[in-house]
Amino acid sequence: MPICKSCQTEFIITDSDRQFYNKISVPEPSWCPACRMQRKLAFRNPQVLYQRNCDFCQKPIISVYHPENKFPVYCRDCWWGDQWDSQAYGREWDKNRPFFEQWQELFLAVPKAALLSQNNINSDYTAHSGNDKNCYSCSVIFFAEDCFYSHWVFNSKDIVDSYMMYKNCELCYQCFWCFQCFNCLHAINCQNSYNLKFCYNCHGCQDCFMSFNLRNQKYVFRGQQLTETEYQKKIQEIDFSSFQQFSVLEKEFEKTKSQIIHKFAEINKVVNSTGDYLLNAKNCQSCFLVIDGEDLVNCWGCEGVKDCRDSYGFGQPVGSELLYEIQGIGQGYNTYFSYMTYTVNDCQYLSHSHNVKDCFGCSGLKGQRFCILNKQYTESEYRKLKQQIIAQMKQDGEYGEFFPPQFSPFGYNETEAQNFFPLTKDEALRQGYNWRDDIFITKGKEIIKELPDKIGEAPDSIVNEILACHACQRNYKIITQELKFYRAQKLPLPRLCPGCRHLKQLSWHNNPRRLYHRQCMRPGCANEFETTYAPDRPEKVYCEECYRKEIY
Repeated sequence: MPICKSCQTEFIITDSDRQFYNKISVPEPSWCPACRMQRKLAFRNPQVLYQRNCDFCQKPIISVYHPENKFPVYCRDCWWGDQWDSQAYGREWDKNRPFFEQWQELFLAVPKAALLSQNNINSDYTAHSGNDKNCYSCSVIFFAEDCFYSHWVFNSKDIVDSYMMYKNCELCYQCFWCFQCFNCLHAINCQNSYNLKFCYNCHGCQDCFMSFNLRNQKYVFRGQQLTETEYQKKIQEIDFSSFQQFSVLEKEFEKTKSQIIHKFAEINKVVNSTGDYLLNAKNCQSCFLVIDGEDLVNCWGCEGVKDCRDSYGFGQPVGSELLYEIQGIGQGYNTYFSYMTYTVNDCQYLSHSHNVKDCFGCSGLKGQRFCILNKQYTESEYRKLKQQIIAQMKQDGEYGEFFPPQFSPFGYNETEAQNFFPLTKDEALRQGYNWRDDIFITKGKEIIKELPDKIGEAPDSIVNEILACHACQRNYKIITQELKFYRAQKLPLPRLCPGCRHLKQLSWHNNPRRLYHRQCMRPGCANEFETTYAPDRPEKVYCEECYRKEIY
């Protein structure tokens, strides 16, 4: 077995992997799957935002790029405008120098879009977003309205402090992996439901509280079936607007969740697949948070994709295919070793480009074809030179891998890699990643020390106050729209900063994304499976068959 060049552990390359590599004509990887994913995540900053000026029009902007980065950053209008030409930065390939070295010089010269957002209204603080209205401090959010502090939200409205919300969810707070849910509070793994409060894995349910593993039920209170009148009386006795009461309920929820039975994986309509949080998946191995996927390996956070490997945050319902070592791509076909690139076909080693085809080693392109290092060629010139460069990269040991870690425009601690693969500064630097010491945060500037227990006691002036996070002591504020939501939903003010609230969202599903081979814990069952539940965890983990027998 090969030894990972990054972590020096053995990893497996299967016959299926080799067939895929041969099909797309790339060498076998030298990093293990986990390190490959970690490397790609280090090129993705979803939520650390900075105030700076557009380097073209000089207007104040919000950007994922620190003001001290060594490349120009443009506001949305300037980047998409026709005042500059990405091909003006094109350059000849020098066969006597490493290709990556030449690519990095190009990357540092070409302007970057401040936030990678399109067609948004009043949503200046959203990254990786499109067609949103009145959204704030969100990332990977599309066709959404009035959403705050949430991530991976699609076609939904009035979503706050939530993660992975799909298909017309509305009025949801602290929810995760929900589909078509309305007016839900702290609902995890729920579908086609409304008026749920502190519920887990409930499908087709309404008006339930502190209930788990329900199907097509209503008026269930702490697992007890009630009449509508009985349920409404009991639910009205709980003061959800009190932070003290809310905190007690959160602890009760976590304790009860650890005691119930759990299906080995959150999967639905899945064939021959392993991983977790899979919906409509076929032949997907070691995949997570996948919707409508087929023939995937080591893929995270994707929708409508087929025949892809080792990629994160990609695809659209219209479909993508033959993607490898990708991070942050919209619709794409036959593209490898690229990131933050949208509507792309037959390309390699691209970044921050849109609507391109047959390009190699480019950055910041818009609508071009047959370019190398942003220089235009004829089709025959392009294909000949591309093969020459690949041959040279193979000799230099460059070809067949994602970009080197030090090429990331972010510090490791600014990126999603820190969320899923946390490192200290020394560890990150030792592994070749960058680090940002001067992330713009403040501490010790808080005006008030304690917030009122109940939302009804919070004055309008609370939006002018500087608060301190109870976990990390970082300063944060309550925005006006946020306060309006808490009052309408009768919810307490948060005591954690947005960053710590996002870490809390990530804790709602098992991390790190690792699979363990285990046996069903139902007495008498010998079924085995791959699961994210480690053997030393307290949950009772059942196979699909035994789980269905218990809840249906």
